[in-house]
Amino acid sequence: MTMRCEVKSLPKEKFFDPRKPFQSQRPETHEEWQARMGGEVLAVVRSGLYLDFRFLDMALSALSPAPDERCRVLATDGQTLYYQPQRLLQLYQENPKYLNRLYLHTVFHCVFRHLWLKGRREPQLWSLACDIAVENVIDSLQRKSVTRPLTYVRQNAYRQITAEEKVVAAAPVYRWLTRQTPGVLRQLEREFVTDDHRLWPKDAPEQPQQMPTPLPQKTWQKIGERMQTELDLRDKEAGEGTDALKQQVKAANRSRRSYKDFLRRFCVLREEVKLDPDEFDLNFYTYGLSVYGNLPLIEPLESRESKKIEELALVIDTSYSTSGELSPLLNDPECRTIGLGTRIFLAGAEGYVAWNGTQFNTSKETNEYGIPTSNARTIAVIGDLREMSTEYLRGMYYEKYGCSLFVGIGIPIPILDADLARRVSIRNEQIETTVVDYGNGNRVLGKTNYAALRSGEIEVGGHRIRTAPVSSLAKAREIAELLRERIRSGKFLLSEPVRPMPTGTTTKKLQIREEPGRNH
Repeated sequence: MTMRCEVKSLPKEKFFDPRKPFQSQRPETHEEWQARMGGEVLAVVRSGLYLDFRFLDMALSALSPAPDERCRVLATDGQTLYYQPQRLLQLYQENPKYLNRLYLHTVFHCVFRHLWLKGRREPQLWSLACDIAVENVIDSLQRKSVTRPLTYVRQNAYRQITAEEKVVAAAPVYRWLTRQTPGVLRQLEREFVTDDHRLWPKDAPEQPQQMPTPLPQKTWQKIGERMQTELDLRDKEAGEGTDALKQQVKAANRSRRSYKDFLRRFCVLREEVKLDPDEFDLNFYTYGLSVYGNLPLIEPLESRESKKIEELALVIDTSYSTSGELSPLLNDPECRTIGLGTRIFLAGAEGYVAWNGTQFNTSKETNEYGIPTSNARTIAVIGDLREMSTEYLRGMYYEKYGCSLFVGIGIPIPILDADLARRVSIRNEQIETTVVDYGNGNRVLGKTNYAALRSGEIEVGGHRIRTAPVSSLAKAREIAELLRERIRSGKFLLSEPVRPMPTGTTTKKLQIREEPGRNH
């Protein structure tokens, strides 16, 4: 008997490919479709904003979108960009330009760190102040993708804030809002309230230890610093109208520290003699009740533990200027060889002493070596800038002071007699100077010398304080060597002053005059 066997091929089993996105067989609901389309709309908006604002590349992509039915349209907590799908799609169809502004508005809140700066301010006023500050920045940007007509309410608000607070930033705007009437506040809310702020982080309660900086805040700190750099590098590309944005970004990037939390780190537990009514001996308490029925006995403690700072010294700046024993004005403090017309080395070129400087003072106290013990001699100089070198002429900037110049000056001092030979032989140990607290009414804290300053530490009030030079000793030595070689080779000729420096001069302070009947 012949048997026939028929083999049928089985259907090939489908395996999940991790390289391909998972395809669900379940049909998509309307709500899921709205959520997906909302994410795509935000991607389109983000791409359009990036084309207009290249310097916002990191900021625009820092927030991950996620649907949330609770928010009005857009909201953020510093990490996620929440959106209401239905309202978002409706807004995209009706007014896509407004959606561009809304997206940029929300991002700017994070860039300016508004989410973490409320402090103890009234929440509703702070929220409105942040919206006004952001809208002012967007209104100043000259881009078609986000532009809108300026209403009278906006123009008037910006004008008043600028007149009273100088700058339209969140904190100044908040102060301005506290002075407005409820009717004005309602009008401003209708005009400026844009995104949803309910997801902004709540302020943490005060802790005995310093609270760590939240991770989103650190992220936006880095984004803000990168954005500031991009704005500086792409100044022309950024276009006009970015001044307000630059100002806000720089202000946000400044370090903000809680001195209260900082000082808590230095507190130590100590017992102090002080009655503590919050604590009592339970034995006395129960004994009084048992003997007298309704009269407990409480023995207050004679001491209790408390956290205090035992000793604190705040030093902001302990800088000093001049090169000490290499300084010409300290080698010739009486200006016997330095006067009007003296030829000098001026930032790589030849220059001349034009006259005494604005702080020239010959009445200052001198030590046993004839050297003034505080700032006394200054000179005004003149030269051809085109012949100077950037090796000895550098621009600089002091925080909260302004711009200035580092200028390398070398002055040859001819040895005319034994007195001048003795004076140019001074050492840093012999050059005394005063330590002045310029932040506290120019209070004199003590005296020191340049040898101690050069060591890197000085002692003030029993404390060791670090020091830092403003001038460069290496450059001073380089200038001295270069000037000597030019004199030896005949390239630099000495010149006698045509007129000596004045004597008996002092600096005059501005007089404060009070007008009668005027309160100050």
